[in-house]
Amino acid sequence: PAPAPAPVAVAEAPSMNVGDLPSVPSGTRALPVVKADAYAGMSASDLFRDANAARRAGDVPKATELYRALEAHHPGAAETSAARVSLGRMLLDRGGDPAGALAEFDGYLKGTPRDGTLAEEARVGRALALQRLGRAADERRAWQDLLEQHPASLYADRARALLTALGDAP
Repeated sequence: PAPAPAPVAVAEAPSMNVGDLPSVPSGTRALPVVKADAYAGMSASDLFRDANAARRAGDVPKATELYRALEAHHPGAAETSAARVSLGRMLLDRGGDPAGALAEFDGYLKGTPRDGTLAEEARVGRALALQRLGRAADERRAWQDLLEQHPASLYADRARALLTALGDAP
């Protein structure tokens, strides 16, 4: 019979306890999971169409998501400019977010000529948002701006009445 092989010495790896593992300091937040943007490849016109359809269907969260995607992916598109007024009005009327609406109206007015296609609507929305925010002095200036920029506005009588109620006869 063949002689038995000599035993081989095997060095044992030191054992590790879970408590020996490094830990994340308390107060440190985990990094958020980043999802692929489902709207990145969509055209401005497709996003605008889908956002408007969601708004008309009463799906405020979906319409808001689509309008925001349009703003993010196509900031210079004509659809984005118009979307600001649509989103602002929706946030004001159905979204319960007058501050968000104000930001949209201000964005439209900042990015378009003073006589832009939707400038009158944006100015009215801006004044209404300021009213809902309880910012009377700013609201007064917004109604005055509407009357200065659009003296024949369909909202002119309402603006004058509100200015009178605010203690500032137009």
